[in-house]
Amino acid sequence: MMRVIWLETRRSPLRWWLPLFVVLNLAILFGRSTSWIGVWPQASAAAQLGGYALTAMAGAAGSWCAGREHRSGTNGMLSASWRSRWQADFAQFSSTVLYVGVPYLIGAGAAAIVSAGEAGPGFLWPGYLLLGAGTLLLSTAAGHLAGKYLVGKFAPTVAIAVLILVFGMFGSRRLELFVLSGMPQEEVLAPALTARIILALAVAAAAVLLPGRLSGGASWNRLRRLSKVTITVAAVAGCIVVAGAAGPLRATRPAPAVPLCNAQKPRVCMWPDHRKYLPEIAAMAGRLTKLPSGLFKVPDTFYERGVQPNAAPSSGFLLINEVFSVPDALAGDVMENTFRACDFPDERADDYYEQNFSMKQWLAVHAYGAKFPNYIQGGPEDIDMAEIYRVTRQPDAQQAAWVRARVAALKAIDPGCA
Repeated sequence: MMRVIWLETRRSPLRWWLPLFVVLNLAILFGRSTSWIGVWPQASAAAQLGGYALTAMAGAAGSWCAGREHRSGTNGMLSASWRSRWQADFAQFSSTVLYVGVPYLIGAGAAAIVSAGEAGPGFLWPGYLLLGAGTLLLSTAAGHLAGKYLVGKFAPTVAIAVLILVFGMFGSRRLELFVLSGMPQEEVLAPALTARIILALAVAAAAVLLPGRLSGGASWNRLRRLSKVTITVAAVAGCIVVAGAAGPLRATRPAPAVPLCNAQKPRVCMWPDHRKYLPEIAAMAGRLTKLPSGLFKVPDTFYERGVQPNAAPSSGFLLINEVFSVPDALAGDVMENTFRACDFPDERADDYYEQNFSMKQWLAVHAYGAKFPNYIQGGPEDIDMAEIYRVTRQPDAQQAAWVRARVAALKAIDPGCA
Protein backbone atom coordinates (compact mmCIF):
# COMPACT_ATOMS: atom_id res chain seq x y z
CA MET A 1 0.00 0.00 0.00
CA MET A 2 2.84 2.41 0.80
CA ARG A 3 4.24 1.91 -2.70
CA VAL A 4 0.86 2.76 -4.20
CA ILE A 5 0.60 5.89 -2.03
CA TRP A 6 4.08 6.96 -3.12
CA LEU A 7 3.22 6.46 -6.78
CA GLU A 8 0.00 8.44 -6.35
CA THR A 9 1.92 11.22 -4.61
CA ARG A 10 4.44 11.44 -7.43
CA ARG A 11 1.70 11.55 -10.08
CA SER A 12 -0.63 13.92 -8.23
CA PRO A 13 -1.28 17.27 -9.97
CA LEU A 14 -0.89 18.88 -6.54
CA ARG A 15 2.88 18.60 -6.80
CA TRP A 16 2.83 21.77 -8.91
CA TRP A 17 0.72 23.54 -6.30
CA LEU A 18 2.82 22.64 -3.27
CA PRO A 19 4.97 25.82 -3.41
CA LEU A 20 1.80 27.94 -3.55
CA PHE A 21 0.41 26.16 -0.47
CA VAL A 22 3.64 26.84 1.42
CA VAL A 23 3.72 30.52 0.40
CA LEU A 24 0.06 31.00 1.35
CA ASN A 25 0.58 29.46 4.76
CA LEU A 26 3.65 31.58 5.50
CA ALA A 27 1.94 34.71 4.17
CA ILE A 28 -0.95 34.24 6.59
CA LEU A 29 1.47 33.45 9.41
CA PHE A 30 3.70 36.49 8.96
CA GLY A 31 1.44 38.82 6.96
CA ARG A 32 -0.80 39.59 9.93
CA SER A 33 0.42 41.08 13.19
CA THR A 34 3.61 39.35 14.33
CA SER A 35 3.05 40.09 18.02
CA TRP A 36 2.69 36.34 18.52
CA ILE A 37 6.41 35.86 18.04
CA GLY A 38 8.03 35.00 21.36
CA VAL A 39 4.82 33.89 23.12
CA TRP A 40 4.32 30.12 22.89
CA PRO A 41 0.49 29.96 23.11
CA GLN A 42 0.12 32.84 20.66
CA ALA A 43 2.65 31.29 18.27
CA SER A 44 0.74 28.00 18.49
CA ALA A 45 -2.55 29.69 17.66
CA ALA A 46 -0.90 31.59 14.79
CA ALA A 47 0.45 28.33 13.32
CA GLN A 48 -3.02 26.80 13.67
CA LEU A 49 -4.58 29.81 11.93
CA GLY A 50 -2.09 29.49 9.08
CA GLY A 51 -3.32 25.93 8.64
CA TYR A 52 -6.91 27.11 8.72
CA ALA A 53 -6.11 29.45 5.83
CA LEU A 54 -5.35 26.34 3.77
CA THR A 55 -8.73 24.70 4.42
CA ALA A 56 -10.49 26.13 1.37
CA MET A 57 -7.59 25.18 -0.89
CA ALA A 58 -7.39 21.76 0.79
CA GLY A 59 -11.06 21.21 0.06
CA ALA A 60 -10.61 22.26 -3.55
CA ALA A 61 -7.51 20.05 -3.88
CA GLY A 62 -9.32 17.04 -2.45
CA SER A 63 -12.29 17.63 -4.73
CA TRP A 64 -10.16 18.04 -7.86
CA CYS A 65 -8.08 14.93 -7.20
CA ALA A 66 -11.09 12.78 -6.32
CA GLY A 67 -12.95 14.02 -9.40
CA ARG A 68 -10.15 12.94 -11.70
CA GLU A 69 -11.83 9.57 -12.17
CA HIS A 70 -14.94 11.26 -13.63
CA ARG A 71 -12.92 13.47 -15.95
CA SER A 72 -10.86 10.53 -17.22
CA GLY A 73 -13.76 8.08 -17.32
CA THR A 74 -11.96 5.48 -15.17
CA ASN A 75 -14.51 5.23 -12.34
CA GLY A 76 -16.07 2.11 -13.84
CA MET A 77 -12.67 0.48 -14.20
CA LEU A 78 -11.83 1.26 -10.57
CA SER A 79 -15.05 -0.32 -9.38
CA ALA A 80 -14.37 -3.47 -11.44
CA SER A 81 -10.78 -3.80 -10.21
CA TRP A 82 -9.74 -6.86 -8.20
CA ARG A 83 -8.58 -4.50 -5.47
CA SER A 84 -11.17 -3.03 -3.14
CA ARG A 85 -12.34 0.41 -4.22
CA TRP A 86 -11.47 1.93 -0.86
CA GLN A 87 -7.78 1.11 -1.38
CA ALA A 88 -7.59 3.34 -4.43
CA ASP A 89 -9.46 6.07 -2.57
CA PHE A 90 -7.16 5.70 0.43
CA ALA A 91 -4.03 6.09 -1.71
CA GLN A 92 -5.39 9.17 -3.45
CA PHE A 93 -6.71 10.73 -0.26
CA SER A 94 -3.42 10.08 1.58
CA SER A 95 -1.43 11.83 -1.12
CA THR A 96 -3.75 14.87 -0.91
CA VAL A 97 -3.35 14.97 2.88
CA LEU A 98 0.43 14.93 2.44
CA TYR A 99 0.38 17.84 0.02
CA VAL A 100 -1.72 20.02 2.33
CA GLY A 101 -0.14 18.73 5.55
CA VAL A 102 3.48 19.45 4.65
CA PRO A 103 2.89 23.25 4.29
CA TYR A 104 1.10 23.20 7.64
CA LEU A 105 4.09 21.52 9.29
CA ILE A 106 6.45 24.00 7.61
CA GLY A 107 4.41 26.88 9.04
CA ALA A 108 4.45 25.36 12.52
CA GLY A 109 8.19 24.84 12.29
CA ALA A 110 8.70 28.46 11.21
CA ALA A 111 6.60 29.69 14.14
CA ALA A 112 8.70 27.63 16.54
CA ILE A 113 12.01 28.81 15.09
CA VAL A 114 11.25 32.54 15.20
CA SER A 115 9.75 32.30 18.71
CA ALA A 116 12.45 30.22 20.38
CA GLY A 117 14.79 33.15 20.99
CA GLU A 118 12.28 35.35 22.86
CA ALA A 119 9.82 32.90 24.37
CA GLY A 120 12.14 31.15 26.81
CA PRO A 121 11.35 27.68 28.20
CA GLY A 122 8.48 25.76 26.62
CA PHE A 123 7.34 24.98 23.11
CA LEU A 124 4.32 25.17 20.83
CA TRP A 125 1.13 24.00 22.53
CA PRO A 126 0.05 20.68 20.99
CA GLY A 127 -3.66 21.42 21.52
CA TYR A 128 -3.66 24.26 18.98
CA LEU A 129 -1.55 22.30 16.50
CA LEU A 130 -3.88 19.30 16.72
CA LEU A 131 -6.88 21.58 16.26
CA GLY A 132 -5.38 22.98 13.05
CA ALA A 133 -4.47 19.52 11.80
CA GLY A 134 -7.97 18.20 12.52
CA THR A 135 -9.62 21.11 10.71
CA LEU A 136 -7.31 20.65 7.74
CA LEU A 137 -8.09 16.92 7.62
CA LEU A 138 -11.81 17.66 7.84
CA SER A 139 -11.72 20.10 4.93
CA THR A 140 -9.64 17.73 2.78
CA ALA A 141 -12.05 14.86 3.46
CA ALA A 142 -15.07 17.04 2.69
CA GLY A 143 -13.48 18.06 -0.61
CA HIS A 144 -12.69 14.44 -1.45
CA LEU A 145 -16.34 13.52 -0.87
CA ALA A 146 -17.45 16.39 -3.08
CA GLY A 147 -15.13 15.23 -5.86
CA LYS A 148 -16.48 11.68 -5.71
CA TYR A 149 -20.12 12.72 -6.08
CA LEU A 150 -20.08 16.12 -7.84
CA VAL A 151 -19.35 15.53 -11.51
CA GLY A 152 -18.00 18.51 -13.41
CA LYS A 153 -15.12 20.94 -13.55
CA PHE A 154 -16.74 23.24 -11.02
CA ALA A 155 -16.76 20.70 -8.21
CA PRO A 156 -13.77 22.37 -6.46
CA THR A 157 -15.62 25.69 -6.45
CA VAL A 158 -18.66 24.04 -4.93
CA ALA A 159 -16.41 22.39 -2.32
CA ILE A 160 -14.93 25.75 -1.32
CA ALA A 161 -18.39 27.34 -1.00
CA VAL A 162 -19.62 24.47 1.16
CA LEU A 163 -16.55 24.65 3.37
CA ILE A 164 -16.96 28.39 3.94
CA LEU A 165 -20.60 27.81 4.86
CA VAL A 166 -19.79 24.91 7.19
CA PHE A 167 -16.98 26.68 9.00
CA GLY A 168 -19.15 29.77 9.37
CA MET A 169 -21.85 27.64 11.01
CA PHE A 170 -19.26 25.95 13.22
CA GLY A 171 -17.97 29.30 14.42
CA SER A 172 -20.07 29.11 17.58
CA ARG A 173 -18.50 28.69 20.98
CA ARG A 174 -19.45 25.02 21.13
CA LEU A 175 -18.53 24.06 17.58
CA GLU A 176 -15.62 26.35 16.74
CA LEU A 177 -13.01 24.67 14.58
CA PHE A 178 -10.35 27.37 14.73
CA VAL A 179 -9.18 30.20 17.00
CA LEU A 180 -7.85 33.66 16.14
CA SER A 181 -5.43 33.99 19.05
CA GLY A 182 -3.98 32.00 21.93
CA MET A 183 -4.01 34.05 25.11
CA PRO A 184 -2.19 32.38 28.05
CA GLN A 185 -5.30 32.86 30.18
CA GLU A 186 -7.04 30.10 28.23
CA GLU A 187 -6.25 26.47 27.47
CA VAL A 188 -7.65 23.94 25.02
CA LEU A 189 -9.85 21.32 26.67
CA ALA A 190 -8.97 17.72 25.86
CA PRO A 191 -12.59 16.39 25.58
CA ALA A 192 -13.65 19.11 23.13
CA LEU A 193 -10.46 18.73 21.08
CA THR A 194 -10.85 14.93 20.99
CA ALA A 195 -14.43 15.25 19.77
CA ARG A 196 -13.35 17.49 16.89
CA ILE A 197 -10.55 15.14 15.88
CA ILE A 198 -12.99 12.20 15.95
CA LEU A 199 -15.32 14.22 13.69
CA ALA A 200 -12.48 14.83 11.23
CA LEU A 201 -11.52 11.15 11.26
CA ALA A 202 -15.16 10.13 10.71
CA VAL A 203 -15.47 12.37 7.65
CA ALA A 204 -12.11 11.08 6.39
CA ALA A 205 -13.31 7.49 6.81
CA ALA A 206 -16.47 8.35 4.90
CA ALA A 207 -14.42 9.92 2.11
CA VAL A 208 -12.44 6.69 1.71
CA LEU A 209 -15.04 4.00 2.39
CA LEU A 210 -18.17 5.31 0.71
CA PRO A 211 -18.73 3.81 -2.76
CA GLY A 212 -18.06 6.15 -5.63
CA ARG A 213 -20.46 7.27 -8.31
CA LEU A 214 -20.54 5.22 -11.51
CA SER A 215 -20.99 6.78 -14.93
CA GLY A 216 -23.22 5.78 -17.82
CA GLY A 217 -26.12 4.69 -15.60
CA ALA A 218 -24.20 1.70 -14.20
CA SER A 219 -25.19 0.56 -10.76
CA TRP A 220 -24.43 -2.06 -8.15
CA ASN A 221 -26.29 -3.56 -5.25
CA ARG A 222 -28.41 -0.57 -4.32
CA LEU A 223 -29.38 -1.96 -0.93
CA ARG A 224 -25.77 -2.51 0.05
CA ARG A 225 -24.80 0.91 -1.24
CA LEU A 226 -27.68 2.60 0.59
CA SER A 227 -26.79 0.87 3.84
CA LYS A 228 -23.19 2.07 3.62
CA VAL A 229 -24.26 5.63 2.95
CA THR A 230 -26.85 5.56 5.75
CA ILE A 231 -24.42 4.18 8.31
CA THR A 232 -21.73 6.67 7.33
CA VAL A 233 -24.05 9.68 7.41
CA ALA A 234 -25.39 8.57 10.80
CA ALA A 235 -21.85 8.16 12.14
CA VAL A 236 -20.79 11.63 10.95
CA ALA A 237 -23.96 13.20 12.34
CA GLY A 238 -23.31 11.46 15.64
CA CYS A 239 -19.78 12.87 15.73
CA ILE A 240 -21.14 16.38 15.14
CA VAL A 241 -23.55 15.93 18.04
CA VAL A 242 -20.72 14.65 20.24
CA ALA A 243 -18.53 17.62 19.27
CA GLY A 244 -21.29 20.02 20.27
CA ALA A 245 -22.02 18.15 23.49
CA ALA A 246 -18.34 18.15 24.44
CA GLY A 247 -18.68 21.83 25.31
CA PRO A 248 -16.58 24.89 24.50
CA LEU A 249 -13.16 24.36 22.98
CA ARG A 250 -11.33 26.48 25.56
CA ALA A 251 -11.68 27.30 29.24
CA THR A 252 -10.00 29.57 31.76
CA ARG A 253 -6.56 28.35 32.66
CA PRO A 254 -5.61 28.01 36.36
CA ALA A 255 -3.33 30.71 37.75
CA PRO A 256 0.38 29.85 37.38
CA ALA A 257 1.95 28.26 40.46
CA VAL A 258 4.96 30.57 40.12
CA PRO A 259 4.16 33.79 38.23
CA LEU A 260 6.90 35.78 36.55
CA CYS A 261 7.65 38.92 38.58
CA ASN A 262 10.31 41.61 38.47
CA ALA A 263 12.50 42.39 41.47
CA GLN A 264 11.95 46.16 41.69
CA LYS A 265 8.97 47.93 43.24
CA PRO A 266 6.26 48.28 42.29
CA ARG A 267 6.33 44.66 41.18
CA VAL A 268 4.70 43.41 38.01
CA CYS A 269 3.58 39.77 38.03
CA MET A 270 2.67 38.14 34.73
CA TRP A 271 2.12 34.82 33.02
CA PRO A 272 5.52 33.23 32.32
CA ASP A 273 4.37 32.95 28.68
CA HIS A 274 4.54 36.76 28.41
CA ARG A 275 8.11 37.07 29.67
CA LYS A 276 9.21 39.12 26.67
CA TYR A 277 6.92 41.97 27.79
CA LEU A 278 8.03 42.09 31.44
CA PRO A 279 10.84 44.68 31.08
CA GLU A 280 8.61 47.09 29.16
CA ILE A 281 5.65 46.79 31.54
CA ALA A 282 7.92 47.00 34.60
CA ALA A 283 9.25 50.28 33.19
CA MET A 284 5.65 51.56 32.86
CA ALA A 285 4.93 50.71 36.50
CA GLY A 286 8.18 52.38 37.56
CA ARG A 287 7.20 55.64 35.85
CA LEU A 288 4.07 55.82 38.02
CA THR A 289 6.26 56.05 41.15
CA LYS A 290 7.94 59.20 39.77
CA LEU A 291 4.76 61.26 39.81
CA PRO A 292 4.52 64.33 42.06
CA SER A 293 4.41 62.92 45.61
CA GLY A 294 1.27 62.77 47.68
CA LEU A 295 -1.17 62.67 44.78
CA PHE A 296 -1.76 58.95 44.21
CA LYS A 297 -1.25 55.64 46.00
CA VAL A 298 0.53 53.28 43.63
CA PRO A 299 -0.15 49.57 44.39
CA ASP A 300 2.77 47.46 45.56
CA THR A 301 2.08 44.91 42.79
CA PHE A 302 0.39 45.02 39.42
CA TYR A 303 -1.03 41.69 38.22
CA GLU A 304 -1.78 40.45 34.75
CA ARG A 305 -5.31 39.09 34.41
CA GLY A 306 -5.60 35.53 35.67
CA VAL A 307 -2.29 35.53 37.57
CA GLN A 308 -3.67 36.39 41.02
CA PRO A 309 -5.61 33.42 42.50
CA ASN A 310 -9.18 34.07 43.66
CA ALA A 311 -9.22 37.54 42.08
CA ALA A 312 -12.19 38.91 40.17
CA PRO A 313 -12.28 37.56 36.58
CA SER A 314 -11.85 41.05 35.11
CA SER A 315 -9.13 42.28 37.47
CA GLY A 316 -5.58 42.86 36.26
CA PHE A 317 -4.18 44.21 33.02
CA LEU A 318 -4.73 42.40 29.75
CA LEU A 319 -2.30 42.47 26.84
CA ILE A 320 -4.18 43.50 23.70
CA ASN A 321 -2.19 44.49 20.63
CA GLU A 322 1.04 43.89 22.52
CA VAL A 323 1.42 46.36 25.45
CA PHE A 324 -0.69 49.25 24.18
CA SER A 325 -3.61 48.36 26.46
CA VAL A 326 -1.45 48.07 29.59
CA PRO A 327 -0.90 51.76 30.58
CA ASP A 328 -4.64 52.35 30.72
CA ALA A 329 -5.10 49.29 32.96
CA LEU A 330 -2.24 50.31 35.26
CA ALA A 331 -3.76 53.78 35.56
CA GLY A 332 -7.10 52.22 36.48
CA ASP A 333 -5.45 50.20 39.27
CA VAL A 334 -3.85 53.37 40.65
CA MET A 335 -7.19 55.20 40.60
CA GLU A 336 -8.94 52.34 42.41
CA ASN A 337 -6.16 52.23 45.01
CA THR A 338 -6.36 55.99 45.59
CA PHE A 339 -10.04 56.93 45.49
CA ARG A 340 -13.03 55.36 47.17
CA ALA A 341 -16.25 54.65 45.32
CA CYS A 342 -18.42 57.71 44.90
CA ASP A 343 -22.11 58.02 45.59
CA PHE A 344 -23.60 60.70 43.37
CA PRO A 345 -26.91 61.40 41.66
CA ASP A 346 -27.32 60.37 38.06
CA GLU A 347 -27.35 63.95 36.80
CA ARG A 348 -23.78 64.38 38.06
CA ALA A 349 -22.48 61.22 36.38
CA ASP A 350 -21.02 63.06 33.38
CA ASP A 351 -19.16 65.48 35.65
CA TYR A 352 -17.76 62.62 37.72
CA TYR A 353 -16.56 60.58 34.76
CA GLU A 354 -15.01 63.63 33.11
CA GLN A 355 -12.84 64.41 36.14
CA ASN A 356 -12.09 60.78 36.89
CA PHE A 357 -11.20 59.82 33.35
CA SER A 358 -9.06 62.90 32.81
CA MET A 359 -6.87 61.88 35.74
CA LYS A 360 -6.79 58.30 34.57
CA GLN A 361 -5.60 59.32 31.11
CA TRP A 362 -3.00 61.62 32.66
CA LEU A 363 -1.69 58.60 34.58
CA ALA A 364 -1.76 56.43 31.45
CA VAL A 365 0.28 58.96 29.47
CA HIS A 366 2.86 59.04 32.25
CA ALA A 367 3.00 55.23 32.35
CA TYR A 368 3.33 54.95 28.59
CA GLY A 369 6.22 57.37 28.57
CA ALA A 370 5.24 58.95 25.26
CA LYS A 371 2.18 60.25 23.46
CA PHE A 372 -0.59 57.83 24.30
CA PRO A 373 -2.06 55.99 21.25
CA ASN A 374 -5.21 57.75 20.08
CA TYR A 375 -7.17 54.54 19.57
CA ILE A 376 -7.02 53.77 23.32
CA GLN A 377 -8.41 57.13 24.45
CA GLY A 378 -12.00 56.06 25.13
CA GLY A 379 -13.97 57.82 27.85
CA PRO A 380 -16.35 60.76 27.59
CA GLU A 381 -16.36 62.71 24.35
CA ASP A 382 -15.42 65.97 26.05
CA ILE A 383 -12.06 64.65 27.32
CA ASP A 384 -9.40 66.92 25.82
CA MET A 385 -6.38 64.67 25.21
CA ALA A 386 -4.42 67.62 23.79
CA GLU A 387 -4.74 69.32 27.18
CA ILE A 388 -3.61 66.17 28.99
CA TYR A 389 -0.53 65.88 26.76
CA ARG A 390 0.22 69.56 27.45
CA VAL A 391 -0.13 69.11 31.22
CA THR A 392 2.27 66.13 31.28
CA ARG A 393 4.99 68.35 29.80
CA GLN A 394 4.66 70.98 32.53
CA PRO A 395 6.71 71.16 35.76
CA ASP A 396 5.66 68.87 38.61
CA ALA A 397 4.12 71.70 40.62
CA GLN A 398 1.75 72.68 37.81
CA GLN A 399 0.82 69.06 37.16
CA ALA A 400 0.08 68.59 40.87
CA ALA A 401 -2.15 71.68 40.83
CA TRP A 402 -4.02 70.31 37.80
CA VAL A 403 -4.63 66.99 39.59
CA ARG A 404 -5.74 68.66 42.86
CA ALA A 405 -8.27 70.72 40.94
CA ARG A 406 -9.87 67.53 39.69
CA VAL A 407 -9.78 65.90 43.10
CA ALA A 408 -11.59 68.97 44.45
CA ALA A 409 -14.17 68.59 41.69
CA LEU A 410 -14.74 64.97 42.75
CA LYS A 411 -15.19 66.01 46.39
CA ALA A 412 -17.69 68.63 45.29
CA ILE A 413 -19.74 65.84 43.68
CA ASP A 414 -19.42 63.64 46.78
CA PRO A 415 -17.08 64.34 49.74
CA GLY A 416 -16.58 60.57 50.14
CA CYS A 417 -14.89 60.21 46.76
CA ALA A 418 -11.39 61.02 47.94
